[in-house]
Amino acid sequence: MQRLTCSITIAVSLAAGARASSADSFEPGFIEVSGNWGLQFGTLPYLPDAVPGKTKQPLANGWGAGATAGLALVPDLAVFVDYRYGTAGTRHGELTGALTDVQGTIRFHAFTAGLRIARELGPGRFFAQLGVGAVLPFHTTITLVYAPELAAIAITGTGVQRDEYNVGYGAQGALGYHEDLGPSVYLGVDLRLETFESSNNGRDTVFSNFVTDFTVQRPAPISTTLHHSTTDAVPPTNYSIQDVRIEVSLGYGF
Repeated sequence: MQRLTCSITIAVSLAAGARASSADSFEPGFIEVSGNWGLQFGTLPYLPDAVPGKTKQPLANGWGAGATAGLALVPDLAVFVDYRYGTAGTRHGELTGALTDVQGTIRFHAFTAGLRIARELGPGRFFAQLGVGAVLPFHTTITLVYAPELAAIAITGTGVQRDEYNVGYGAQGALGYHEDLGPSVYLGVDLRLETFESSNNGRDTVFSNFVTDFTVQRPAPISTTLHHSTTDAVPPTNYSIQDVRIEVSLGYGF
């Protein structure tokens, strides 16, 4: 009986010590800065591949940066707010005798908020997070660089098509690992997926010296603005930002 009492006393003391240690190391808040790179799967047209009638996959990719701040509810669960700046550009296309370069690009700013869970393992912790949010108004750009041969029909220089879009709504999720570098400082790597849906209802498509059709006998560039609306002749369309990115972050708990 005395041994049992002693064993119970030791177990309770160890458990209390573990809880105290966990409480002592518990950091209620964190901030992180990050950089990322990955693929963007939006509504992207295929690119001309030198020969008329031949095209290739755009394979849009790009870099980004961001910042995250969070507040722990309990040691393994936190709420967070997140800002991301993202870029992406397609591969370069060309059309012999007409275009020396074709490329599409996008830039966007997104804000999300959600929950992060973590589990201690080794010198750090695995974590997973899920958030919802919005992307601010953004635009996509298609740039054409005309071949010297087109100068004979008064097409020279560069043509640009700029498509404007509204605020979009969506979600993001991430799965990764944070390794402790020292007291309160950690380095992280994760795989992030995000998607935001937007439309150009009430927005413009702007053409500047842009040739829309090279299949006609005598193509000509246009410079004009089209307004998209459910009540106008030019109806609106949707656009979806869909990213898969590898992210590296540096964090500080406080």
